[in-house]
Amino acid sequence: MRTAAIGCSHTSGYHVADIPEHPTMENWPFSGKWHDNNWAEYYINDKGNDGVIFANPQHGWWSYSEWLSHLFQTYDDIGEVVVQMTYWNRFRLAVQYPMHYENLIPLDILYTKDTTKGKIDCWFPKNGTEDNKVWDIPMQAFKEDFQTELPFAVRYDPEFKIDEPDLRSIPYMTVKTHMEIMSLKAQREWFKEIYILQEMCRQKGASLKLFGLNSWTWIPKLKEMNKYFDFNYIQVAEDTVEDWFLQKKDINVGTHTLDGEHFDNELHKMIALEYIPSQFRKEDK
Repeated sequence: MRTAAIGCSHTSGYHVADIPEHPTMENWPFSGKWHDNNWAEYYINDKGNDGVIFANPQHGWWSYSEWLSHLFQTYDDIGEVVVQMTYWNRFRLAVQYPMHYENLIPLDILYTKDTTKGKIDCWFPKNGTEDNKVWDIPMQAFKEDFQTELPFAVRYDPEFKIDEPDLRSIPYMTVKTHMEIMSLKAQREWFKEIYILQEMCRQKGASLKLFGLNSWTWIPKLKEMNKYFDFNYIQVAEDTVEDWFLQKKDINVGTHTLDGEHFDNELHKMIALEYIPSQFRKEDK
């Protein structure tokens, strides 16, 4: 059986502690990926399974079903999928030429098997093609974007109109942050994304496990999720990584990083060997 792991930088062995101080043609662009601080590697290797990881720094959950679809098309032996929820402040921008919705872009046009570590294949998506005809770019809203107030007013004249904000003059990031990321739009899209993951795994006979790192990777409780779709197959962790370590180990995960954000090797090992088994059923080998 093969175990698949999906996530962002926290699933790609990423840190910037060794970023070059003086970039050169030989050391840039800096990858930062596939170091040993990766729960997914510890988890897969502990099981003795073949494995595949699809992850990318700064990426959001909107691509997860696309990545998993590609993995199911590429590997016929995936029996377990473990998904690390990522941050809600991230979003997607894309450009393609010609610019038209009928210009279908192949699912795997940007996907690359970057390396193989032991029995684990490691995949990531490039941002763009070499000919610059397709770009798929992960973006995020920052602290200053959340601090801006967004006035909102509507009227019927006689049809429905938005008076404020003026969508043709207000900064894009203000609208994106308040009317998409922090709204029911993102919530509903997330529910649909997770439901697609569930149904793909059900169809392929693979178990599906979902966990979060902290409050920024918040996952609703399963009973709340079931008010939107029937989530009767997925397993969802009760605790975030941050809460579990604080409650069970008296460990502040923020003090166990390599670069101020990304956890060190020992913490990743504990996530794999202690946290994840505590959150999910043990029927998988």
